[in-house]
Amino acid sequence: MSFTKDEEIIRHGYKQYPEIIDTSSKLMKTIDEISYFDNITRKFKVKLISKEIALSNSRTFLENNFRLHNVLVAVPVKIGSSVLQVTPKSPFSIPIVEEEIKSVFSGSVIEFFADEISQILFKGIVLSSLYTEQTSVSYVHEITHTQLDSMPGIVSEYYNSEILSIFLELLYSHSTNENLLRLNDSNRILELINMIITVLTESKDERDRLLEASKYICSTLKAINLFIKYYYGSNAIKKEILTNIQKVFSGNLFLEEMLSKYDITYESSQDENTLKKYFTR
Repeated sequence: MSFTKDEEIIRHGYKQYPEIIDTSSKLMKTIDEISYFDNITRKFKVKLISKEIALSNSRTFLENNFRLHNVLVAVPVKIGSSVLQVTPKSPFSIPIVEEEIKSVFSGSVIEFFADEISQILFKGIVLSSLYTEQTSVSYVHEITHTQLDSMPGIVSEYYNSEILSIFLELLYSHSTNENLLRLNDSNRILELINMIITVLTESKDERDRLLEASKYICSTLKAINLFIKYYYGSNAIKKEILTNIQKVFSGNLFLEEMLSKYDITYESSQDENTLKKYFTR
């Protein structure tokens, strides 16, 4: 059974029926200029690695920095069975679903809602069947979603739902090597361009597409803003940000409360000088 974006928003516990965001010409101009920076346009090499190493690297990174909670994992009782066994398990127990995906950046979580269970159930994490060092980034991104989506309401705004996943993919990349970070910087800027174009050109009747694009514009800008504060911050600031993320994962701090601590807003995340300084470093 498929849901509209508005129905998904309600089931995830976000504030209902958000308005499509307003993208200014200034924002488009800033991101367009950044998209031509050498750090964004240059060619990147991505190393092939084994599945075991790709997943292990992600798990080590997350477990070294956070205490992750169990989520409800649903798996077939036997192969081909339509009967599912639902058990609280480590998010790393969610089955990996391999697909032939052209983009090394692709990944997603297979979630579904059972009428008799109020929480979201996790059925799989989709990754590309071609394992590279970027796979570890995608896996970090999707595991982060399990920590938030399993606690409806911990993120109030649908447009904020990608922030921590994007922030932690940048942090993982940064902890690995500068080339991987620049690769993901480039990917996020180019995706941001596409999402802004969607909001500016798509018909108002295409609400699902507009909501999705609005989500990625807001989340990407705010995640980059938060990461810039981490990247240039003191050791104390770095530790504090990770501590606050842990509080969100533990259900002790709403994401929006954390964002307010660092003045992370849609408007503050569009500062041209800050963005250009980071992307020309």
